This record gives sequence, C-alpha cells and structure tokens, in this order.
Amino acid sequence: MKNPPWTRDELILAFDLYLKKGHSPAPSEVTELSTLLRSLPIHKKIPDEVRFRNKNGVQLKLANIAAGDPNYKGKGSVNGNNIEKEIWEELSQPDGQEKLFETADAIKTFTDSKTLESLEKEEEGEESCPEGKVLYRKHRVRERNPKIVKKKKKSVLLKTGKLECEICSFIFKEMYGTHGEDYIECHHKVPLSKASNPTTRLNDLALVCANCHRMLHRGKPWPSVEQLKRLLKI
Repeated sequence: MKNPPWTRDELILAFDLYLKKGHSPAPSEVTELSTLLRSLPIHKKIPDEVRFRNKNGVQLKLANIAAGDPNYKGKGSVNGNNIEKEIWEELSQPDGQEKLFETADAIKTFTDSKTLESLEKEEEGEESCPEGKVLYRKHRVRERNPKIVKKKKKSVLLKTGKLECEICSFIFKEMYGTHGEDYIECHHKVPLSKASNPTTRLNDLALVCANCHRMLHRGKPWPSVEQLKRLLKI
C-alpha cells in the first residue's frame, strides 16, 4: 500500500514553498500545497488515497528538503531522493531560484480543472522533462493543436514553397514522394515556464523532422533549436 514516490513536478512545488516560507510554513499553506498535489494528473495508481500527499506527508517532505539545504542549521530528515539533490544543484546556479519559481508558477497556472482534463493522458518522454510531467503534457497539447499547426505549415509553404526541418533540412516529400507531402512536425520553442502568452503564436513553433523533434525533447535542460543545430554533424 505504499504510495508512489514524489515526481519532479511535485518536488518543484514543494521547493517553491520551502524557499519562500522555510521548513515550517503556516498550516494553511501546507494544506493548500497538499490540495494542489492531490489534484495533479500524474499518478495512475494511488494505493492509499487517505495518506497520499496529505498534510503530514507534505510537512515530512519539507523536512527532507531542509536536510539538503546548506543554509539550514537544523537536522531535517535524511530521506531525500536523487531528484531533490538535482534540484539543489540547479538552485546553486545564478538563475536557479528564478527558474524554479517560474516553473512552479507555470504548473499552478495549468492546474485549473478544465486544463487538467486535457492533461490526463500519459506521454512518452515526460519522465525526462526538466519542467516536470504537467508542463510536458501541456507542451505537447500545444504542439499538436491542429489549427495552429495547419496555420504554421501554410505560412511556411507560402514563404518558402517547402516544409523543411529547421534543424537538419530534411524534407519528407523529397524522401517519400507524395506519401510524405505536407508532413512535418511542430515543436513549441518557448518553455511553458516562460510562456506568459496563453495562446500559441506562429513564431512560437518550429517545423522539425521526427528525429530532431525527439532530440529537442532529450536531456536536461532541453536544447533549443539553435543549440541542437550546432550539435548536428552532417
């Protein structure tokens, strides 16, 4: 009856509270975080609904986080996990705390009930997303929006006359003939933690082949289109 381990999304939200309020925030703040965590569409199976991310569990996790804090003078709890260590390492970077706050705010923004319904489906590759599962699923929802994808492809065709991968220059039509005509994938270039605009603009999207798209969703942090292009060896 053991509940699933904390994911990166959940830990980002816990770190957000810890960094702002310390290891002993107000009971109402612990309750608020517990409610949010219990609403996230992350875990398929929750063996113990009563204890899953309840107030006691949240408070214990804050103590785990405190154990890794170089500035915390108490003992905390020593049962932290590897993701917590990764986050502490990221926080040591000059803009680490700012990035974490941005990501936490974005997760909170995308957890209204209507949005959660569209994020229920588990996505391949979400485990490696540096921003967590919720933002990865939202990222993929934006990339697959048929209306904006159609507009992007039409816009590029009018300008260039072809649908070419912006990274490796692969053209499906040239390789597969009519079978590959009008086919290419869209990648959302803006990290959702920084996407203040609730709608996707054409400039937010890049046209890429399937291989390059997978590479754009690999590693921590994900490479930008420009960074991946520089890594390409042809």
